Amino acid sequence: MDARFFLFRKSLKKPLNFFFKAVSPLDKAISNEKDTVIAFGKKVRLKRKKKKMPMQMLANIAEIELSQIYRIETGKINPKLTTILKIAEALEIDVKELF
Repeated sequence: MDARFFLFRKSLKKPLNFFFKAVSPLDKAISNEKDTVIAFGKKVRLKRKKKKMPMQMLANIAEIELSQIYRIETGKINPKLTTILKIAEALEIDVKELF
């Protein structure tokens, strides 16, 4: 066979390997964490709206910045346990209801 054939075939393998990249366990864990944070934020928003409480009121009662409440509800940040406890207390619900 011609040497050009082997060079051509070898050059095709690199791009194909890119499409079949294996997902590492760390990538899966990060993805699961993001999904959990987003789900938690949606639950906070749902509970807040169920109580007909504006975001500003929740922020004031929980003594948390309004921007932080927004970032929690949109899943942009992973809140600390103390923040979660403050939110649950402000919403007058058990912490378990947020999970």
